[in-house]
Amino acid sequence: MVAIVNFIAEKLIPLLLSVLGFSSLVVVHELGHLFFCKLFNIYVPSFSVGFGPKIFEKKIGETTYRLAQIPFGGYVEIAGQEEIAQGEQKFAHDISDRSYATKPFWQKILVWLGGIMFNLIFAYVTFVSLFVFSSQDNNRIIISGVTKESPAEKSGLQGGDEILAINDTDIATPAQQQPRQAQKTLLEIIQENPHKNVTLSVKRNDNTQHTVTILLGSRIGNDGKEIGSLGAFFPPVIHKLPFMQAVTAGIETTNGWIITIAMGLKNFFSQKTLDGAGGPVMILAQGFKTAQHGVTALFIFLAIMSVNLALFNLLPLGITDGGQLLFATIEFITRRPLPNKIRMAMNVVSLVLFAALAAYLTYKDVASLFGSHLATLFQKCMTCFR
Repeated sequence: MVAIVNFIAEKLIPLLLSVLGFSSLVVVHELGHLFFCKLFNIYVPSFSVGFGPKIFEKKIGETTYRLAQIPFGGYVEIAGQEEIAQGEQKFAHDISDRSYATKPFWQKILVWLGGIMFNLIFAYVTFVSLFVFSSQDNNRIIISGVTKESPAEKSGLQGGDEILAINDTDIATPAQQQPRQAQKTLLEIIQENPHKNVTLSVKRNDNTQHTVTILLGSRIGNDGKEIGSLGAFFPPVIHKLPFMQAVTAGIETTNGWIITIAMGLKNFFSQKTLDGAGGPVMILAQGFKTAQHGVTALFIFLAIMSVNLALFNLLPLGITDGGQLLFATIEFITRRPLPNKIRMAMNVVSLVLFAALAAYLTYKDVASLFGSHLATLFQKCMTCFR
């Protein structure tokens, strides 16, 4: 009985919180589109949380709100706008005065920016709220993720490891009064030592302590200079602050992540590499690990993922908001609708490419997370056939 209770508390509940948390980010995003559609009197036949067969639906006003079986996603069906896998699409070619197609350019732009805006608002509100309401002793510095083939991974560091000390400099102390300064000290030591060995003391989820020596890598900073790189991600340390200081800290933290993620996207395209990129499985795994550290850690993760979702949707792909912004801009410049065949072809191509990317990243995630276990299972199976 105790084992079952522990399993539910340590595994099942964090997993459910991770799934619900990530799904909530999609709902927040789609609510942004819905808000501006309603504001500009654009007809919305349906609003779905999730894809696939419906679990429950209820019509409120003129819009049918639906809960579907596949939680990773959702959509707003917009009259005058044809998109793939978004409702029955009976009003996709509507040209009435309540159609998206007949609205002025600036309203179309705000409809597509709505989701991005709501995701960023969620991040700002979350970080500010955490600084307002979090307990003062929340000063643990925990690795949220490790980049593949990085010094961190090669040394054996794992997501969920808590940093206790670096080069004999104490990082985690119960009496620490400025935990954000402790994280700053950690990052400064790493950045000041490219191609040098540093010693990290860490504590694992099982409460065992480990000391590892790591040869740091390097990367080019914003000023063009070489700085040290560990290849690990550290969510911000949150502690309670007076209200106005909390607002400032929350805004600064969110702005910092916007810059960090934007630079990551820039490097992704400039270097043309998927190293360090994670797919759905990795996102769920990281959400699960952070949820095991409590509600505060989970909300930090969700705020960061919300920024990720916002910036990803700025990319000019057919299935993203950035792609729809591109279509609207082309139509505004040419003063005529974009041929539906071209629009749908771009949507299909981008959807196929995105699905292929997601499948590849999922394969990488599974190999990275479960590779050793799968290899062991394979060896056992081969032994059975000998």
